[in-house]
Amino acid sequence: MHITCLLAATDILVTKARDQWCGTLIVLFQPAEERGTGALAMIADGLSNKIPKPDYLFGQHIVANLPAGMIGLRNDTIMAGAESMRCKIHGRGGHASQPHRLIDAGVLAANCVIRLQQIVSRELAPSETAVVTAVPLSAAAAENIIPNDLELGIDIRFVTSSTRDQLLKSIYRIINAECQASNAPQPPEFTTTRRFPLTINDLKTTNLLKGGFAEHFGPMFNPEITVSTIAEDFPYLAQGQPYVFWHLGCSDSTTFDLEGRHDSDLPPVPMNHSSGFKPLIQPTLRAGIEALLIAALTCFRRPLVPSL
Repeated sequence: MHITCLLAATDILVTKARDQWCGTLIVLFQPAEERGTGALAMIADGLSNKIPKPDYLFGQHIVANLPAGMIGLRNDTIMAGAESMRCKIHGRGGHASQPHRLIDAGVLAANCVIRLQQIVSRELAPSETAVVTAVPLSAAAAENIIPNDLELGIDIRFVTSSTRDQLLKSIYRIINAECQASNAPQPPEFTTTRRFPLTINDLKTTNLLKGGFAEHFGPMFNPEITVSTIAEDFPYLAQGQPYVFWHLGCSDSTTFDLEGRHDSDLPPVPMNHSSGFKPLIQPTLRAGIEALLIAALTCFRRPLVPSL
């Protein structure tokens, strides 16, 4: 969807609308967004030496919780920051028939997971947006074998830097305390696996685009969508320059419950990356192409100055 929309918008700007704009159009296809490594890899590869420094950057991403063809935008923070880690918990393994001779890393990890799930509900103010997810990763070789060690996968989402700091502080405190309470032979080991920055739209440019989007898309434009706890590495590409990022709805509203209502007769929408994820090709593609065109023409449409 992303590649097709950008290819089509570029083709139209160059072949059919070239007389409507002036400037330098830079088109980027970024890999590896899901792991948060693509944008940083492009920068490390010398991106800033290969292209002119842009005045504005625009990006879009399809989302399942908006109806197909709807554009979702908002001023300021539109997407959360995220951080993931692996935590290795040490126990003393052995045979399941003799648990008294062991330090069960599985029970220890289970206690950690229960406590970690209480951080948001018991340590943060109700007005703060945050998510903590803890997933025990596979460790046992057989049903009757208790392993020496076990790894937890931990993912956090936040919309302020202070919330991030508080979440991490609580995670370290809880896991270290549970390991000490279980008499673990070694302290836990934490390894950060990925980081995503907050996606914060430039106020002036966002307001500029809102006018064009509202005029073109009408009721299929939502100018104040809720801050998403999904994260994006696109802001790394900006390197201090103004940017705007928006969401492109892709789900069939007649087939799925996009609002997450418990009383709905429709099944819940299959979210991005799920096995049932099913973007509706049209009007999703058309809206994505048009949104990119509007963004480009809004900033490029300047009077040509004749050469003297």
